[in-house]
Amino acid sequence: MIGCQGGSRLVERLDTRSGLTFVSEAQAQVFARTESRYSRSARDYVYIGPVETNERGTREYFLWVGIASTLDRGYVAPETETFVPEVLYANVQDEVMAFELRPLSERIPRLASIKFYNPAVKLTTELAARVTVEQLALLSNESPAQIRIGLVNGQTLDFYLWEKSPGWPDFLRHAAEFSAAAGR
Repeated sequence: MIGCQGGSRLVERLDTRSGLTFVSEAQAQVFARTESRYSRSARDYVYIGPVETNERGTREYFLWVGIASTLDRGYVAPETETFVPEVLYANVQDEVMAFELRPLSERIPRLASIKFYNPAVKLTTELAARVTVEQLALLSNESPAQIRIGLVNGQTLDFYLWEKSPGWPDFLRHAAEFSAAAGR
């Protein structure tokens, strides 16, 4: 079920196999980094977006992270250049927020086969971090122009906002409506 009434950018679906309902935004935010030593136009991408899972009223929130590249790894760029993200860092209100990343199949195993987002570039890796609605609101409201990915080997890579994003206002309204209804 796609909730696009009244211009909403929310996607809400029921996974009949797991019995879980999930909500996401229609599009993820896009961050990119150019590898100018290999190409002026090929890039590595990090996509981020909010996800809510709902199992019989128990809701959990995640920051979905998709990794993609238009570099031809193994041909133009060496295979060893591929990266395994461990942490996503975002500077929000002059403080660094760190989000511990794990494979999507570990964070949300029952929904590992679901495509929460469908970016333009084919994903090589899907990850997720557990978050609170407040953390998602901070990320959405601040809309950082840069994020940093911490790799398993200790290296960090900077990615820059690819295009201006409106954040996640529909998702946050949805989460606030649930919180208000639960507080009654």
